[in-house]
Amino acid sequence: ILQHAGSPVLTTAFYLVADASTGRMRYANAGHPKPLRLHRADGKVEPLRSAVKKSQPALGLFEHAPYHSSEIVLVPRDLLMLFTDGLYEVHAADDKIYTQEMLTAAVKRHQHLPAPELFDSLLREIGALLVEALSVQREMAMKPGQTVEIGRHAFRFEGVDQMRGPNYTSERGHVQILRNDTLLVRLNPEKR
Repeated sequence: ILQHAGSPVLTTAFYLVADASTGRMRYANAGHPKPLRLHRADGKVEPLRSAVKKSQPALGLFEHAPYHSSEIVLVPRDLLMLFTDGLYEVHAADDKIYTQEMLTAAVKRHQHLPAPELFDSLLREIGALLVEALSVQREMAMKPGQTVEIGRHAFRFEGVDQMRGPNYTSERGHVQILRNDTLLVRLNPEKR
């Protein structure tokens, strides 16, 4: 995969085969976040571990990497929660990251809920963190060419042009938003 892509692109995967009549599940993990197993009967939440006791690499990272399968048996009321790292690698306003450990703690707090409500409560909790992170407001006067850092973004004020339309006059501002010196978007707010 890496050779063909020409850039460092990683692909993770989690493969699971389940027998619903016995609760037996066989699985292999290729660099994907470990699913969480909820033992609702005793209140435990734990990551689904590999039988070889170590993580296996993402697909395509090593040419002949072996992927070992593991096996578990779920009992009534157990729940297996699969997710991507996009669920927990969320940045807060203070640049702290919502971690997999925080996700596991949240799952423990809400594990008594039916699965749809559990997932909704997790998304609300993570969403509240995102809203907090994205709700930074500052009012400031900037000079043309000035750049201000807010969170992980840089806002560069390029200036204002006087505009004249058929039946109006306006002022149009020019702002660049950058991250790591890479232009993300140009904004052109206009006051008529």
